[in-house]
Amino acid sequence: VVTYTATATDLVQGTVPVVCTPPSGSTFPIGVTTVSCSAADASGNVATGSFTVTVDGVPPVVTAAATPSVLIWSPNKVLVPVTISGTATGTGVTSISYLVTDEYKKVQPSGTASVGADGRFSFVVRLEAYRNGNDMDGRFYTILITAKDSLGRIATTTVIVRVPHDQQ
Repeated sequence: VVTYTATATDLVQGTVPVVCTPPSGSTFPIGVTTVSCSAADASGNVATGSFTVTVDGVPPVVTAAATPSVLIWSPNKVLVPVTISGTATGTGVTSISYLVTDEYKKVQPSGTASVGADGRFSFVVRLEAYRNGNDMDGRFYTILITAKDSLGRIATTTVIVRVPHDQQ
């Protein structure tokens, strides 16, 4: 639904009513629609104008993967570089943001990365290749990736990186 206001002023009458087709408050289809407006004074003089409304029907989409997606436990708690790469498409998506959630609440980097003209992005986070000895399912890092388009629409995806309990 698009809401707009059009006004017209006559030198003698002052403000005169404006009629637009389609009217303000109408539902517009995906694509470009021309709105035509006209105003007439009491003497029959008519003025016209128009503008376009563009409805983009393609919301953003974001996909991602981690390399490596499994970190082998290390007794010296090494920070391992993990590359997150993927694509983010949509109207005017030029950057993505990311947030790492660590179940141990120790290593939680966040930031932004640029999106190329082809929609590809890549960034590196450093994650600790360590898990508590009593953590039977291993340590999990969840990386939330968010793309926002120029119309304010948001798409998210998550990538999981795991430090297994047992070395495999």
